[in-house]
Amino acid sequence: RVRRSPQSRRPACGWRHQFVMKSELILEFQFTAAHFYKNENWDDKKNREVFGKCYDPYGHGHNYQLFIKIHKSSETPIVQIRDHIESKLSVLDHHHLNHQINYFKENIPTTENMTLFLSTHLLATHLYEIIEIRLMEEPTIGAVWIRPATSSSAKI
Repeated sequence: RVRRSPQSRRPACGWRHQFVMKSELILEFQFTAAHFYKNENWDDKKNREVFGKCYDPYGHGHNYQLFIKIHKSSETPIVQIRDHIESKLSVLDHHHLNHQINYFKENIPTTENMTLFLSTHLLATHLYEIIEIRLMEEPTIGAVWIRPATSSSAKI
């Protein structure tokens, strides 16, 4: 009777290479930015009625907390992913969104619009695929962007 080693029991097709391992990661980041709300189609009175204290051309700031959930292939080191995202977030950090980011010269920098901006303008890479972006403006106010299941443009 011949005993087979564990290696000889493996299928001839090399089962180790049949599956690409993917994992889900949640990464947390912080950045600080200023903004104000203003609808260009409204006069001062209407903007003040709707947006209240958030309508002030000098703006106000927040310490944003950002959570990004991604699919990560096993080949990409987490450090490389983190470094990539941090370099992209530097565009927002310590900036006045309305005055310094072109996207927010045309779009009101609400937390919802900021998640859209992050998903489409900042994080495009082949290193990972975004599943969800959760941005907290304050502990009790935030917005979530979830990748549409059928959208190829959401694959980052």
